[in-house]
Amino acid sequence: MTSIPASRSPRTTRRRDARAAAVFLLPAVLFLAFVFFYPIASVVRTSFLDPFTDEFAGLANYRSLFADPIFHAAVVNNLKLVVVLPVLVVTSIVIAQVLHDQIRGWRVYRAIIFMPYVVPVVVAALVFGQILQSRGLVNGLLESVGLGGLAQNWLGDPKTAVWSVAGVIQWRELAFGVILFLARMTQLPEDLYDAAKVDGASWWQRLRHVTVPQMSTIIAFYAGIIVVALFNWVFNYVFVLTKGGPGTSTYVMEYYIYSRAFIYGDFGNAAALSTLMLAAILAFMVTFLTWLNRRGAL
Repeated sequence: MTSIPASRSPRTTRRRDARAAAVFLLPAVLFLAFVFFYPIASVVRTSFLDPFTDEFAGLANYRSLFADPIFHAAVVNNLKLVVVLPVLVVTSIVIAQVLHDQIRGWRVYRAIIFMPYVVPVVVAALVFGQILQSRGLVNGLLESVGLGGLAQNWLGDPKTAVWSVAGVIQWRELAFGVILFLARMTQLPEDLYDAAKVDGASWWQRLRHVTVPQMSTIIAFYAGIIVVALFNWVFNYVFVLTKGGPGTSTYVMEYYIYSRAFIYGDFGNAAALSTLMLAAILAFMVTFLTWLNRRGAL
């Protein structure tokens, strides 16, 4: 009589599966390390080297960075762009609620609102670069309604340039918030709205006391994504619209890195700021995701 082999223990099976998974994952991990982690390590290393001799320079690049007034201007401009955040959140929620109420033609409005998000950033910036010129569409409309005194070179005036860039960012990024909030609203229980209507709550009261509290987590998630974007994803807007000008009025940290490295050849300062931005974004994301996880959003 032939003996029946004993079945493998669960621990042995798990070890075998883990080894098999490691074999399949190894090529992907090596590829990721080559295209992602190696460049990061190289940038961090460069931030501690003299840009001209490639010798170790300690914190010299960081000291030079913090002593540069253009860097200070770039940080201030990035902080100014954060003003877009509350405007984006509020307008996205209001528009999403209007669409959720399914007003007449709401599907058409939804498509129109989402359309800017599928337009490439470069294309959007090129179009708005023409619209915001001294003889562009905005000034033409102002003059046609008798408000020619308000017309100006929106991108050429240091007082209005950064706010004009912020307006373009607002125009394009609004769609993402609207679609995100609208998707969440479809999951909210309708009996909450029915109860609020029975109690005589107005549209604004339902929005404030029913919708917003139920969506606090997704609102926080959207706000976190926009914060990262305003510090880390605005280079295309600035490069196409103003190239940091006039003067340094629209310099942002990404454009500072680009100009230091590829215009002035100062890879030390560029690498130092890149390292600082990486550390700041990682610290923010870890803190933010930990907070979301504690609230049960992840």
